Amino acid sequence: MAMTHVKRPLRRLCWAVSFCIAVVPCVAQEKGTMQSSSASETAASPSSENSRVEVAPGLVLPEKGMVWILDQADNQPKLERIYLNDGRLNRHLAENVVRSQLLVFRMSTGIELKGTAAKLRVSSKTPAVFIHKSEEDEEESQSPANAKGVHAHYALLRLRIADDSRVICTFTSWQLGIKAGRHEDVMGVLTEELNGQWLKITPKGALPDGEFVITRLPDDKKLFESHVYDFGIGTAAKQATDH
Repeated sequence: MAMTHVKRPLRRLCWAVSFCIAVVPCVAQEKGTMQSSSASETAASPSSENSRVEVAPGLVLPEKGMVWILDQADNQPKLERIYLNDGRLNRHLAENVVRSQLLVFRMSTGIELKGTAAKLRVSSKTPAVFIHKSEEDEEESQSPANAKGVHAHYALLRLRIADDSRVICTFTSWQLGIKAGRHEDVMGVLTEELNGQWLKITPKGALPDGEFVITRLPDDKKLFESHVYDFGIGTAAKQATDH
């Protein structure tokens, strides 16, 4: 009888030991798998530290905001955000009516910004512009007409002052059915990709004082993107108009 009572605890002890022996390797294997998976995920997804882009000593591009410009004031670099502005269509109706009466078959329209000067002024003649590449920002920067299926590239344009507006581009058309054309003052730039998330646009030479925009310029000369990012270099010739 005593032997029977002794055997039962021994059997339970053996069963417990066998269970522990079987489970411990499984737990260790699972733990190793989780650590391996965690390590691979960390390697696959870049950390926020690795995705930071330093554009000058101590100056890092912010995570929010699509377009930023690097200025130099008093030998100190600083980043300024350029905000989205909307161009408006000027059909020059009065001028075109006069031209038609004088049998001048050339008609013109323009895309313009309200006011003769941008609010944002920079001092540097060779400012670097940084554009955040994300689908959300890209969609925000495009007008509905050009949101889908329109091939375009980022360009730096110099604007012309006309009355109380800044002219981004003009379209010329002819009453005789000759194809219309778009005209704008494109500045030469160097474009490079940074960290797969940003585009850096730098003028090839020193820019003159004046008004400028960064915009997505459609390859089709019959189209234009009315959403632009405007800034000025030097002191504004006239008081900037709110927009």
